Amino acid sequence: MKEIEFAAKKLIEDVLKIRKKEKVCLVIDYENEVYKAIKNELKRLNLNFSILKIRKNRLHSSPIPEAKKFFKNCNVIIAPTRNSISHSPETYYARKKYGVRVASMPSINSEIFVNGLKANTKEIEKIGKKIIRKLKNGKIVKIITKSGTNVEIYIKGVKFMEEHGDISKKGALNNVPFGEVCGYGIKGNGKICIDSWRKIKTNDKAFLYIENGEIVSWNKGADKFVKYLMKAGKCGLKTIELGFGTNPGIKKVMGNVLNDEKIYGSVHIAFGGHGKIKCDVHEDIIILNPTVFVDGKKIIENGKLI
Repeated sequence: MKEIEFAAKKLIEDVLKIRKKEKVCLVIDYENEVYKAIKNELKRLNLNFSILKIRKNRLHSSPIPEAKKFFKNCNVIIAPTRNSISHSPETYYARKKYGVRVASMPSINSEIFVNGLKANTKEIEKIGKKIIRKLKNGKIVKIITKSGTNVEIYIKGVKFMEEHGDISKKGALNNVPFGEVCGYGIKGNGKICIDSWRKIKTNDKAFLYIENGEIVSWNKGADKFVKYLMKAGKCGLKTIELGFGTNPGIKKVMGNVLNDEKIYGSVHIAFGGHGKIKCDVHEDIIILNPTVFVDGKKIIENGKLI
């Protein structure tokens, strides 16, 4: 069995734990090798599945109205798409209303897919739980990097969750590859250096300046990112998520958010919408090798968890 076929088998049987009686919805906006491998494995296992082709020119996590009725009849959604469906309102509704389980893989490629399914889920879970303990009851997360980030994120009342590769429970959503702790509904003040984004490389010196959880200014290096957010309107400029990478198996920066946000010791901050907070975009930027404090206590030093 080829590596990509084995990865598809592991996703279906071990991660999603799909049962014979369940209905699988395969969502695509373009055909790639990962989609083909998953489709072939679903066929080989004689599982009940259908395919929804959505438009490819949408923003990450923008609405997909054509999916609303389709998702109603799903038990499992698998989405090896170019643009994310993770935080789309239809995905959120299907999870909360019907308990649909979701494996979301925006911008996936065969290398990321195969390596992602080799993850040590127990190790990722252990790291994630440790970070959550350090965040518990925290109010202010301060993030500093040598590249120029100096920002305070306010997390009072924010619930953090960890993703380590178990999508077997009702309503669960995980990316592939696995490995993050994340919380939604954040605000903050300060300066952020975008160390990695899909159109920004680590040496571009792209800076964002945020006040009360909203981008108020930026330098030329961050133009591409901000212009992308603004396609969704002013809501795209607002902070929504703080996340921590927890996968020690991912070390290589690829300029692919799906991969880079899982790098052990990294931090990501997202702008736009999630769940009940409506916005036609949800976009993450990656902060590498950060030093992180929770209420003044250091929990990460230069990308290493303390």
